Amino acid sequence: MESNANIKRIAFGVGAFHFLTINELENYDGFDIDDYIEEVRNTLGKISNINNIIIDDENVSLMMETKEFFSVPNQIYIDSEIYNNNNGLSPHPSNLSIKFDLYIPFRIQEEVSKKFSSLSGTEKFKIDIRYGRNFPVTFIEPQNSEIEFNPSSSVIIVREYLKKELKNRSELIKFSCMGPSPFHSNFFVSLEQTEEEWEINYTNEESRGYSKEFFYGNQLVYSSIEEAKEAVYSILTEELGFFYFLNQVDNRRFWNWNYIENQVDSLINLQRSNFKNYFRKITKTSSLLNFLYITIADFEKDELLFKQIIKKRMDDTFTNRNVYFYKDLIEKQQKETLDLPTQQFVQLINLFETRRLNLNEIVALIVSAIAGGSFGALLTMLLSK
Repeated sequence: MESNANIKRIAFGVGAFHFLTINELENYDGFDIDDYIEEVRNTLGKISNINNIIIDDENVSLMMETKEFFSVPNQIYIDSEIYNNNNGLSPHPSNLSIKFDLYIPFRIQEEVSKKFSSLSGTEKFKIDIRYGRNFPVTFIEPQNSEIEFNPSSSVIIVREYLKKELKNRSELIKFSCMGPSPFHSNFFVSLEQTEEEWEINYTNEESRGYSKEFFYGNQLVYSSIEEAKEAVYSILTEELGFFYFLNQVDNRRFWNWNYIENQVDSLINLQRSNFKNYFRKITKTSSLLNFLYITIADFEKDELLFKQIIKKRMDDTFTNRNVYFYKDLIEKQQKETLDLPTQQFVQLINLFETRRLNLNEIVALIVSAIAGGSFGALLTMLLSK
């Protein structure tokens, strides 16, 4: 293996991998973060192609601040892997890193990902999963690649291999990921000789398919390429972790909104239907309207909370930082976040509510008239005797 001193450039891809507890962590009796870490270690150790497992949990803590922020009814959370109480992370540790080496023979790469197997150029990979304050960021380095390769293809190959090999390996945790990754780039770190006073320079090269992201460590600051890589990883853990968090929030918003849209469709279809039992139709409409009012109110409350959380995390990620790479990209994504038409839906629901009330008044008048007529007829019969 080539020594670090002789390596001139390190290539890597990024993703978002996580070891998800099958149930919420607090639902396991006596199972805490230390037990979780040990379960991750033991589960990885069951794969013969994984070795050199190193878990740094010296300063690990649990992020719990998102626990109460998502209040839309539970039936909206169609996929528990994405939409649990901590917005997809159970548990949600910070200051945790999980590193291991992985060997995937070319034959197996062909099985798990035929499209990308020829692009990796290697059978050996270094995996580094890091938890900062946001989403976990996974760095995957192809080792000893002897051809011009695409390091992002390594993310896909490793992801698909781990999904297959870690399935049903544990009764407590399972492998999960955000895929396909929303960040499609190939990353490279190298050292640069200069007399200028800077730490890390960054450039990117747009191209068809995956772009290339280049990071240059100043040799006056970093004595080795590994040291420069560590600095880049530390910055990207926070920035890309926040980027993945934003994508997860958007995923969750659209899943929740899709549920609301389906309920509104049910309301519209209900009005089109010809119920034999007219009173049952009115009752069902009333129930659905009440549910939609509450659900949309919860959704709007969550929208406000999302904005507060995102603003705080944006400040935490970029305030008082001299070096950052993707602030502009993240700000652009924030600005492009779609506002969902909650007010228009409320107006539509109000229309149905007004119609329902009018129908109720008509029904009440009819019932009153029938009841009044029946009483009058009965009184006439009694008086005529």
